[in-house]
Amino acid sequence: MAADVVVHATDDVEEYAANVTGFLEADAVERNVLLTIMVQARDGATWSGPPGFWWLSQNDEVVGACSWTPVHPLLISSLPYGAAGLVADAALERAGAIGMRLAAVTGPRDSARDVAEVMAQRTGLRVTEHLRMLVHDLPFAEAVPEPTGGWRVAMVNDAPLLVEWMRAFAAEVQVTHGDIEVSVRNAIELRRIFLWVDAGVPRSTAARQPVVGGVMRIGAVYTPPEHRGHGYARRLVYELSARALHDPDVRTCTLNTDATNPVSNSIYRQIGYRPIAEHVEFRLTD
Repeated sequence: MAADVVVHATDDVEEYAANVTGFLEADAVERNVLLTIMVQARDGATWSGPPGFWWLSQNDEVVGACSWTPVHPLLISSLPYGAAGLVADAALERAGAIGMRLAAVTGPRDSARDVAEVMAQRTGLRVTEHLRMLVHDLPFAEAVPEPTGGWRVAMVNDAPLLVEWMRAFAAEVQVTHGDIEVSVRNAIELRRIFLWVDAGVPRSTAARQPVVGGVMRIGAVYTPPEHRGHGYARRLVYELSARALHDPDVRTCTLNTDATNPVSNSIYRQIGYRPIAEHVEFRLTD
């Protein structure tokens, strides 16, 4: 183990932010979800349990960051060689302290696998690879064909439909989620969730996260099966991305895709998104 690597734990997001912001913004695309969680926590977001935060230092330099917002997986950045045990033990200690199970680890493949394997050794569980995700970057947006209809921001009366769609989305991609109704309501209030509407009927949806470190991330892109094949999602993602890139505070856009889904990966590459990293979710099962 790297004896000079130290792990620091806190449940104070301001302390965490003071130490890790520079590290996270140094690679704001690959570490975008970590950045977004930090911003959400600073804005008062709540999860199924109290969030926990960690950072790793080596020779007074931050070399890693992690956060856990139950019931989601433990989210980690790349970690120094040999530091997986420190993170695993700290995270398991946190889970015991708040009385909740930590069931998954997500991050760059090698680091996430190493942490999950140590956690499995400590708990007697086994590690299974659950989801491979490609992290994409968008240098510039290429226009794609425009289907009939148009896009608009989602409104309060769209909430029931969006809750239904987000539940279907979570089931389809097999991701762990918290309170979807709360998430949808918050996204609508913040004007961060959008619809493509054709003939007065919502056909597709996508959301955008707040800009962090000069990066805007698109997520929760979903089209019900009966509306697929018309280019609604592709054009909606293009519209959100192209407009974001005109914002002087945005230098690039990002999104994550299921690495095993050739359709979605092809669609986003038509817009100009290029994969730059692979993140993997490892689950702990008995």
